[in-house]
Amino acid sequence: MKPVVSRVVVAAGALVVATLLVGDMVLDAVVSRSVGKVGGQLTGTELTLDGAGFFLFSGSGAIKNLNVANPAGYSQTSAFQIGKISVGLRPESVFQDMLRITQIRVLSPLINFEGTVDTNNLMDILKNVEAILSNSSAPPGDLPQCPGKRMFVDDLWITGAQLNVAATLLGAPPLTLSLPNIHLTSLGTGTNGLTSAELAQIVLSRLTQDTREALAAGLVTNAPKSFNKPARVVEPPPHGDTPLPAPP
Repeated sequence: MKPVVSRVVVAAGALVVATLLVGDMVLDAVVSRSVGKVGGQLTGTELTLDGAGFFLFSGSGAIKNLNVANPAGYSQTSAFQIGKISVGLRPESVFQDMLRITQIRVLSPLINFEGTVDTNNLMDILKNVEAILSNSSAPPGDLPQCPGKRMFVDDLWITGAQLNVAATLLGAPPLTLSLPNIHLTSLGTGTNGLTSAELAQIVLSRLTQDTREALAAGLVTNAPKSFNKPARVVEPPPHGDTPLPAPP
């Protein structure tokens, strides 16, 4: 290869690499802004994250240190703290009408539960998502709009979730409980795909259900000793004692 041609090839290769790197950095910034903006609209609270890394040509990405703030009126700062969410998708679907996500893995989230079984911070966040879904046909400006592509999700895992219970229900002390792993499959199959609000509703509904079940079991196990004492048996009066008069 002639020296001039060789230099052109090297320069072209360097340009391609630089373009891909710049493209990934721009994409990272777009993903970070979108997660914070759209996620905040869905939950009705503030969402923050340390950053998002996404590699378009490999179809892989990750969101780091996602924090979902609590709704107003709760003492704790956050409802969810997630160290890492990894995402895989089919790269070509980015340029198509429907996004095809092959996997979402939510790793070791920390859920801060506050309130009662029937009224709590998780249910308040879920209600905000459901309000957006029920008013999806409302005129612009009535409710936050959540633009974005519809999507299919092949597999979604939530593993290693820990539940911190701040409320002292029935006099029980604060608890830390483990939630069972969650595996959801074929989300959006048989439909024209899911919106971000619909996906959020599915995930939050399942987390809220599992939280309530874990909480019910944990309160029984960790209830104060006074609740676990056997009931006192009242013996009948000895034979010959005057019985109590019958009620009128």
